[in-house]
Amino acid sequence: MVSIKGGIMVVGQKINLGRVHARKVVTVTVDDSHIAIHDEAETLKVVTRTTTQEVSRIKSADHTKRRKIV
Repeated sequence: MVSIKGGIMVVGQKINLGRVHARKVVTVTVDDSHIAIHDEAETLKVVTRTTTQEVSRIKSADHTKRRKIV
């Protein structure tokens, strides 16, 4: 899930998508040299991977812990 300011962190790398994408659930594809962020069928951004860190979490914490407004 994209933060309220429009950013995400993937394998220790901060990626800014812009506030227009704030609070969207996105799909991230990670390979050896690139990170690609997708919103349904549209590719939002492809960046060069600058870290060698392993993927440690598949779903974001926000995505699995939605608040219930009463």
